[in-house]
Amino acid sequence: MVTRSNSIRFCRVVNRQGMSSWQKIVSSRWWYPALLLLSFALLKRTLTLNTSSLLGSSSNSNFTCANYSDPVKRDRDVLTMNTSENAAQDGVLPMLPEEERYMWYAPHDGFDKQVLQLVTALKVAMLLNRTLIVPPIFEEGEVVMGDCLESQVTPQELRQLAWSAVVERIADSRYSYVSAADIIDLRSVSPSKVKTIDMRVFLALWCGIDVSAACSAEGQNCYNFTEAIHPWESLGSCIERFLPRERSCLVYKIDASCKTTIWTNSENRSSRDFWEQMLENTILEQHGLLPERSTDEQYDDHFIKRRSVVKSLGPGSAAGEYSLLSFGSLSPQPFEKLSLLADIRPTPGDEVMEQAFLAIDALPYTEEIMRGTRYILELLGLTSRPFFCAHLDLGNVRQGKERVLTALRSRLETLLQDSRRSRGKVNLFLVTDLLSEIWNEKYLGDIADNGTFYEIHTFDGYEDSLLDTAYKMMTHEYGLRSGYIPPYRTVASSVDDIHSNSGSRKLELPPDIRACVEEVVCSCASLGFYGTFPSAVSTRIVNLRKAQVCPI
Repeated sequence: MVTRSNSIRFCRVVNRQGMSSWQKIVSSRWWYPALLLLSFALLKRTLTLNTSSLLGSSSNSNFTCANYSDPVKRDRDVLTMNTSENAAQDGVLPMLPEEERYMWYAPHDGFDKQVLQLVTALKVAMLLNRTLIVPPIFEEGEVVMGDCLESQVTPQELRQLAWSAVVERIADSRYSYVSAADIIDLRSVSPSKVKTIDMRVFLALWCGIDVSAACSAEGQNCYNFTEAIHPWESLGSCIERFLPRERSCLVYKIDASCKTTIWTNSENRSSRDFWEQMLENTILEQHGLLPERSTDEQYDDHFIKRRSVVKSLGPGSAAGEYSLLSFGSLSPQPFEKLSLLADIRPTPGDEVMEQAFLAIDALPYTEEIMRGTRYILELLGLTSRPFFCAHLDLGNVRQGKERVLTALRSRLETLLQDSRRSRGKVNLFLVTDLLSEIWNEKYLGDIADNGTFYEIHTFDGYEDSLLDTAYKMMTHEYGLRSGYIPPYRTVASSVDDIHSNSGSRKLELPPDIRACVEEVVCSCASLGFYGTFPSAVSTRIVNLRKAQVCPI
C-alpha cells in the first residue's frame, strides 16, 4: 500500500539522484562549446532577419526560387523554337542578356535633385557592377518626397508613384517622354565606367514587348520608341513583375530610407561610429528628437546606420543574385555639412575610382544644350565680356537673408573696384527662382538700379531660344542612343522613315531646360561664382566649373 510518507520518501530519493546527475553534467563542462555555437547561430539568424527586414526582403523561410522559371523567358524560348532558324539568328526575338544584373531607383522632386540622384545611382551601379536603368525626368511636383527626415512617403510608395508617372509618359500621347540621358550626356562614363540602359528599352524587353519596329542593329540605335512600339498597354500587366508586392525571384526590393540608413563605400568601423554619432547629435539639436530606431537595434547603438553598399548589396550578399535591385530614393540630402541616405565616396587611394567619380559628378549636358547655351551667350553679349554668376535660392535666401545678401554684395564690391580701374561695368548673370519683381525690388534693388556700375543679365525674354534648344535636343533622342541596344534588325523599311514620323506627341519645354542652360552659362563665368548652399543648383554649377565644360 502506498502511503503519503512512502511517496514523500520516494520523491526525495529521486530529487537527490537528479541533482547529483545535473551536478555531474555541469562539472563535465562539455556543453560549453555547444552552448556557444548555439548562441552564435541564434545571433546570426537574428541579424540576418533584421537586415532583410530593413532592406525589404521577406523573412519567409518557406520561400524558395529553386524551381523558378521566368515566364517571359519561357514564352520567348517557345516562340523562338517555333520560328525559323534564320529568324532566331537575326535576332527577331530579342531579350535582355541573361548574365546582366540591373538596378533602378525612383526619381523625385525638382530637376536638379533628380540630376544628383542620377549621379549617385551611377556611382552605386559602378560599385555593384550593375547596369543602371536610366529613368525619365519628371516635372517638379509630379513625384514628391520632400525632406526625407520629415517625409511620410515610404520607399514602396515612392516606387509606385514613379512607376505610374513613367507609364503615363509612355502610354499617353499627351505627354513628352524626356529621358535623363536626353539632357545629361552619359557618353563619357557609359559604357566605359558604368553600363546603362534606357528605361523604355528595359521595360519593353523585361515585359516581353517586341521592339523590332524601333531599333536597328546596323546603326546600334533606337528611334521614336514610344510611337513605333504599340503594345504598351501590356505594361499594366507587367507591374507585378517590375514592382512585386510579395517576395520575388527576380526583384530585390530595398526599403531603406534616410531614417534608418546611409549608404557608404569603404568605411572602417571607427569612422562609421563617429559619423553616426555626429549625425544623431545634429538631428537631436535641430529637431529635438530622433527618428525611430531601426529594426536591428541590438546590433548597434545608433539610430541611423552607415552601411557599405557593396557588402550589403554586392556579390556574395543576399541581394547579389537577383536580376533587378529596386531602390526607393537615392537622393543624397545635405544636412548641416553631413549627408543623409547616400554618402558614396571613392575608396581612399583608389585613383581609378576617384577619377571615375569626378567624371560622374561633372557630367555635361548633351550637345544640343551646349550649342544652345553658346548661342544664348552670344545674344547676351557675354562671349567676349568677363562676367560674374550668382545663384540665389529662394529657400536659402529666406532662411539667411542678411548673411546671403551681405556676402554677395561684398563679392560684387570687390569686383567693382577692379572694374573702375578698367572703366567698365560689372556684368552679373543672375540665376534665381525668385520672381524678377522680388529680387529687383526687395533683395537687389540697389544693384539693379545702379546701371552705371552694374549690368544684370537673365534669361527673361529669351524663351523662344530656350524652346528651340529643347526642340533640337528632343529631336535627337540622345537617351535612346545611349546605353544598351538590343542586337537585332528593324522590321520597318528604314530608321529614317520611323524618325520622320516623330512629332505626334505634344512638344513641351522639357523640365527645367532653362536651369540646364543657366548652369552651363555659370560654368563660363570668368569672374567667379557665388552660390547658396546646400542648394542642388549651386552644387551642380560648382561641379561643372571644376570640369571646365564651358562651350566658349
